[in-house]
Amino acid sequence: MKVSKFKVLLYLKKSGLDKQGKAPIMGRITLNNSMAQFSCKLSCNPKLWNSRSSRLDGKSKEAVETNAMIERILLSVNTAVDNLIKRNVDLTATTVKEMMQGSINGQVTLLQVFNILLEDTKNRVGIDRTPATYTCIRQVKDSLAEFIPATYGVSDMAFGQMTNQFISDYEHFLIDGQGKKAATAHKYFTYLKLACRRAYKDGLTDKYLFARYKEPTIPKRTPRTITPENFEKIVSLEIPSDKPSLIITRYLLLIACYTGMAYIDAVSVTQDNLKKIAEMAGCTQPISHHMGRHYYASILTLSNDVPIDVISKMLGHTNVRMTQVYAMVTQDKL
Repeated sequence: MKVSKFKVLLYLKKSGLDKQGKAPIMGRITLNNSMAQFSCKLSCNPKLWNSRSSRLDGKSKEAVETNAMIERILLSVNTAVDNLIKRNVDLTATTVKEMMQGSINGQVTLLQVFNILLEDTKNRVGIDRTPATYTCIRQVKDSLAEFIPATYGVSDMAFGQMTNQFISDYEHFLIDGQGKKAATAHKYFTYLKLACRRAYKDGLTDKYLFARYKEPTIPKRTPRTITPENFEKIVSLEIPSDKPSLIITRYLLLIACYTGMAYIDAVSVTQDNLKKIAEMAGCTQPISHHMGRHYYASILTLSNDVPIDVISKMLGHTNVRMTQVYAMVTQDKL
């Protein structure tokens, strides 16, 4: 956006003198046809104020310190304008003020950006996003909504208030406080960086927080699948009719094995039920519901020469690389 008019005016609000007779210093940003006023959070003796220079006259301690703060405020305003122009976003006096201030009241907060991400993801589910992605972002937002008050005593945080210490505190909260595994924490930090990148791209913060932060490397392991022998044992297992939860659990497991469906009924499909089924069937390996999708991807489809791109669509993946992991084959073999 072209800037045809830009001006920052500082002035005294003489009608608001405090008990010491000092007047608050106010600011007004004029940008093209828009205008926004802000408080400098400073005050001074009206007799020292020079309206022409927008500074305090003299070399007293009050004058030197106040003038230094004024210089920093003006620098922040100009930096905000430069950053917004570089990002080619819509420029108004209000957006400049919000970027410049960096306070909880003047800047979009972390949880607000997560709300934007959630709404955007919800609208794209079924197009280029999956329900699982929406659920994961919501879980990260909920954990942050619990972490921020518990750690910092506030309900939310502006991006201008966040530092690298935030990362360390959040990691400690997830792993030590909530007992999350390293892989789960890695995923949570991925979405945290996504929110920070979104805020930076939209001009809601003047820097991309945690841009250089790298999540801890998670050791890669070959995905486990149900062996054909154990699969046959589960299929042929006779479950008593008085154990309906086990019947439902096996039914949903077999759906995953035969169709690759990712749906899991959190009420019916429990790890305890799967453990009982594995013991009753005499399986030689622990069984999990997600292993059914790996079984479908590797044994029922890939081993029968179904193309990898077709398998990817069947599983609902947006990236064939993920399908390669599910099929447990190396890239050079594809």
